[in-house]
Amino acid sequence: MRIAGWHKCSFVDYPGKIAATIFCSGCNMRCYFCHNRMALVDSPLAAPISEEQVISFLKAKRSLLDGVVLTGGEPTIQDGLEAFLRQVRKLRLAIKIDTNGTDPFCLASLIDHHLVDYIALDLKGPPEKLTAITGVDYQIEALTNSIALVMNSYIEQEFRITVLPEFSLDDVLVCAKLAFGARRLVLQQFQKPDVIPEANGTSRNWNPHPASFFLALQRELRDNFEEIILRNVDLRENPHKPHPT
Repeated sequence: MRIAGWHKCSFVDYPGKIAATIFCSGCNMRCYFCHNRMALVDSPLAAPISEEQVISFLKAKRSLLDGVVLTGGEPTIQDGLEAFLRQVRKLRLAIKIDTNGTDPFCLASLIDHHLVDYIALDLKGPPEKLTAITGVDYQIEALTNSIALVMNSYIEQEFRITVLPEFSLDDVLVCAKLAFGARRLVLQQFQKPDVIPEANGTSRNWNPHPASFFLALQRELRDNFEEIILRNVDLRENPHKPHPT
């Protein structure tokens, strides 16, 4: 596996658990709003961290940790993913994967071999906008297969939507519809990346939606999910404040 970095202790990446978070290098998407794009996607991996180094640390600290999170980048494109997770599993640590859902075959194998306990699957946007958002020729069939696979599995799961400034209410509702009936939907606030790829220019609207927009989404979607979580949304702001232009 290509490991570009890690947080040795995180209280936020794995809900309810103390975890080490591992950042995989490389991704099969080019999302313009990605915070890890320059470090993990576009730039070559100059000083990778070895699997042996990570496993050695986990062995030494397993009494202090509950789990491990693999994020990226995109973990499912990594060679040696299953072999690495088998080593983690021997340490009796819970395993969470953050994924864009483009490889249902990989996810199926991880689930079948009991190598994952929690999957967080990103819903990038409504189907008609996926290619523009991700910067690649997006194959919706792979995503829908991954969604069905995760929804019908035994594992903990969340489907999450980063609510981009360009999204209308209907855009988010159409996107969320892909996972209607799931246990948990996370609507997370967009945060402008520190470095914007030049190809995306500066003409985009980078102003995030106000809290009132998220509350309206929550009301519209509450009958379609067991739980809806608003993440990184400041609910203290004036709900009547107009959306900045």
